[in-house]
Amino acid sequence: GGVTIVHRNATRHAVNVRVRQAIGRPEDQIAPGEPLLVLQNIYEIDTYNGEAVTFLGWEIDGAFGSPVLVEDYWTKAKEPLHFGLARVQLREGDPALAVLCPEQVFGMTTKMQIGDKAVALAGRAWVSKAAPETVEYVDVWDVRLGEYVPKAVWPPLLNSNFGYAYTAHKMQGSPAPGVLVILEPTVKLGF
Repeated sequence: GGVTIVHRNATRHAVNVRVRQAIGRPEDQIAPGEPLLVLQNIYEIDTYNGEAVTFLGWEIDGAFGSPVLVEDYWTKAKEPLHFGLARVQLREGDPALAVLCPEQVFGMTTKMQIGDKAVALAGRAWVSKAAPETVEYVDVWDVRLGEYVPKAVWPPLLNSNFGYAYTAHKMQGSPAPGVLVILEPTVKLGF
């Protein structure tokens, strides 16, 4: 596989929908093997903005269960969102556990005016309650105490959308075996 490069996020979401329809993916579920475009650096699992990871499946399905009411501090928007614990294949190494928000993967949180930071905070709160067995403890130096203390580390939220299409901004510096560029009317060619 190659990727499609577009100018606007709205076009990227539309291309993702059309590609998924063309290859027979379910319209309301994330299917194993689908590429996810990482929208924010996630240092805990060594994954960075603009990279692609592969969805391998759910440990705790994000499409079911009670939604969490998420409020965006800046936009004041409030929406019920779902969260799930997924296994994803990173570009290198073993698969990792990460929290996914299906509404974000489908590109719906942008229309809801719920930002990535609000989704990330809610996802971290969700995993601490829904999957307490996934916590790991690492020793960190506490300057005030002058000693190492245990710190709880949960699987991180993977801010992501489907990765069949990228904006030119997200694709900068990333290799691809094949590329299709869609020139939109919003692109100023300058010649």
